[in-house]
Amino acid sequence: FAAVVSAAGAARPSLWFDEAATISASTRSVPELWQLVHNIDAVHGLYYLLMHGWYAVFPVTEFWSRLSSCLAVAGAAAGVVVLGRQFSTRTVAVCAGVVFAILPRTTWAGIETRSYALTALVAVWCTVLLVAATRAERRVLWPAYGLTLVAATTLNVFLVLLVPAHAVAAAVMANGSARRWWAGTSAVAVLIVAPFVLYTQTQIVQVRW
Repeated sequence: FAAVVSAAGAARPSLWFDEAATISASTRSVPELWQLVHNIDAVHGLYYLLMHGWYAVFPVTEFWSRLSSCLAVAGAAAGVVVLGRQFSTRTVAVCAGVVFAILPRTTWAGIETRSYALTALVAVWCTVLLVAATRAERRVLWPAYGLTLVAATTLNVFLVLLVPAHAVAAAVMANGSARRWWAGTSAVAVLIVAPFVLYTQTQIVQVRW
């Protein structure tokens, strides 16, 4: 449902400036893309690399470019349902997923060839992993949580702010052992992404406005 809602009009609006930037970067060779992110857009480097693979399969048109975001919104909506089910009934969880799917900001992300829909997908499932790891006390989930947090921050540096939000969640839901696992995993993840976050600050002049 979420994919269909976002994809329904995906072919109609013409590509705009930021989407053109995605296509310009993602259709380059991997060495050329690597050279590009050393100068600009390091914050979007991982997304461009993923879209490079997408364009190896699908044509560079409005619909097919945006379909990647439509599918990401679908995955995020599924994550909202899974997350909601951890706290309430199936009906409430499905309703939450439907509401998420029709929010204007969600459909906006779903019809744009940029990283925002994929960012939402990773953020939701990172939170699902947090809840599962703290409630089930399955230590095998903590490395998955840490890797997802690293991926989330690499896709969008602002998602490092998941860490304080998840700190509150862990404090409320987790016991002492789970809190220690969360703290250790998050600390390692933040240390891993810290050089990347610092490097992106050297390119901040491109969006200083």
